[in-house]
Amino acid sequence: MNYFAAILRRDIKMDFRHGGQFLFLPAFFLLIVTLFPLGLGADPEPLRKTAPGLLMIAALLASLLPLEKLYADDLKDGTIDLLLLSPQPLSLYVAAKTLAHWMVAGLPLVIVVPALAAMLGLAIPPTHILAVFVPATILFVLVGQIAAALILNARRGSVLLALLAVPLYIPVLIFGSGALDLMQAGLPAKGPALFLWAGLAFALPVTPLVTAKLLRMQMD
Repeated sequence: MNYFAAILRRDIKMDFRHGGQFLFLPAFFLLIVTLFPLGLGADPEPLRKTAPGLLMIAALLASLLPLEKLYADDLKDGTIDLLLLSPQPLSLYVAAKTLAHWMVAGLPLVIVVPALAAMLGLAIPPTHILAVFVPATILFVLVGQIAAALILNARRGSVLLALLAVPLYIPVLIFGSGALDLMQAGLPAKGPALFLWAGLAFALPVTPLVTAKLLRMQMD
């Protein structure tokens, strides 16, 4: 656990010193959500109907932006090479980076989304919104890190990352926006919400192992 905690602290400190994702990504998220209504005009009803999908797409795009550099810096400075020689499992390193990345890039989105949902006219309790956005943002990171490992040595990595990650995000997008739609209509939304949590329960132990395997393959 000391190994896990050390990587977690290192990544969080590095972002606070150099990256600034904890400020940039919520600002980007806010920009998308505030610009979109300008194209729909003054009528609030179309905005209210499209708000669930808009929030999920904005979270998807904000989650996608920093993924290209998730492992790139550790590759450049030789950290991954050293970790491959370490007796510690590489999947533990991946899990620590995943948590650090979500705390810096995903958690700020989760914090601001209830206020943005209210701004868009969604009459959904904040706790219900969080029940969708917490698993959705974690899944965006877990699935996205697989794509980040695949494009580690690729040229034009940002384009490849989008092509690989976005199709994998589609189920999260569908069930997340579907759950919010049902909540807005006052209908039971347990089905889509439980799908997100079930997907998270499956992805949490599996994706670090898959990502670690891909990193090893990239370094061979």
